[in-house]
Amino acid sequence: MQQTREGFAPLAASGRLAALLAQTNYRVEATPNNVTHFARLRDAFAGIAPLVVEVRHKTWNVDRAMAAMRQLGVTVAELDYPGSATGFSRDTSDVHAANGLAYFRLHGRNAAWFAPGASRDEVYDWEYSAAEVQELEHRLIRIAGDATRTLVVANNHFHGKAMKVVEQLVAWYRGLAERGGAGESGEGT
Repeated sequence: MQQTREGFAPLAASGRLAALLAQTNYRVEATPNNVTHFARLRDAFAGIAPLVVEVRHKTWNVDRAMAAMRQLGVTVAELDYPGSATGFSRDTSDVHAANGLAYFRLHGRNAAWFAPGASRDEVYDWEYSAAEVQELEHRLIRIAGDATRTLVVANNHFHGKAMKVVEQLVAWYRGLAERGGAGESGEGT
């Protein structure tokens, strides 16, 4: 862990490291041992950047699990992904790091996530429709509601589709800010 901390140090010192993501797979359940593991990660990287934890197992949906994560002072990643039908699926977790950071991760909605043998490119090949982008906009408002800062990360990277949705969300946000709906000087999202 020390070498990893040292590796992140220059980026942290520059002020450009907004968060560190601990991404889990769908098998990681909400257990006391896993919460303890996240506490160890938080402690290992304290002072470098806030820890964002991406959980996917359905057991994280219960309030008790979110309360445990809130008590740790980490951010629970808000997800838009195909697993929301059977896995972690809260509209908003309202679990932000001590500094008020919210994190919204867009994986796309491609059902190939569950196809045996699907390649990375097949899994992340998703272009959000205009209606889906509008859903993301509305959800982003809810996610950012009580956050001091919100990061949006698009991971549907096949053929630049992540950049397209980011450009769409940035255009929407700028329009929102111009209309006075984004908070003071655009803070909050």
